[in-house]
Amino acid sequence: MSDTQPASDWWQASDLKWYPPQQHPDFRVHGPAPRPPTLFAPQVADVAGISPVGGPPDGYWQGTDGWWYPPSPTAPNDNRGPKKSVMRRVRFWLLVVFILGITGVAAALLFGSATVDNDTHGAHTVVYSATGTASVADIDYNPLRAGNGQDGRVRVTNTSLPWRKTITTSGPLNILNVSVRTGAGTVTCKITEDGKLLTTNSVSGASAMAECSAPGS
Repeated sequence: MSDTQPASDWWQASDLKWYPPQQHPDFRVHGPAPRPPTLFAPQVADVAGISPVGGPPDGYWQGTDGWWYPPSPTAPNDNRGPKKSVMRRVRFWLLVVFILGITGVAAALLFGSATVDNDTHGAHTVVYSATGTASVADIDYNPLRAGNGQDGRVRVTNTSLPWRKTITTSGPLNILNVSVRTGAGTVTCKITEDGKLLTTNSVSGASAMAECSAPGS
């Protein structure tokens, strides 16, 4: 503060005193003007064509205009690198998932084909049997001819009891069936497939008829 103006940038307040510029209410600190970024001309190969001349410092990136620019958060190379890396990882895992999916489908098709092939071409042994108190009976059964599945019926009349019919066939089996009829007494029918009992039935009385029926495999 002074009663007289010491320099041209001092200012006079309402008390008629002179004050330095930094005490003025409107004083602002003004720093030096920002320096423009340093640009580098496009690299030019030397005479031998081996190494560039006038190369930029590390971190500078080259624009489409051929000039080199200082590093910045928005530098194209800074953005493109991570994105490319992420995309490569995404494509890799998509490829892995695709390969696993194809492998799973192929395995399912092979397994399904093997199962169908086994059902279609595998051999099965079916046994029809009949027992009873009568000495003879009339019997009807499904012959399950090989490769044709269910194919008509066969009748055997006045056959002696006990009776047994073994059939070895291939392919999927439909309905297995046998019926046994006698004049009187008790009669029993039974069906097994590959040693497994599928069904059995017993009937008694005059004109007794026992029928056994079961789905095959």
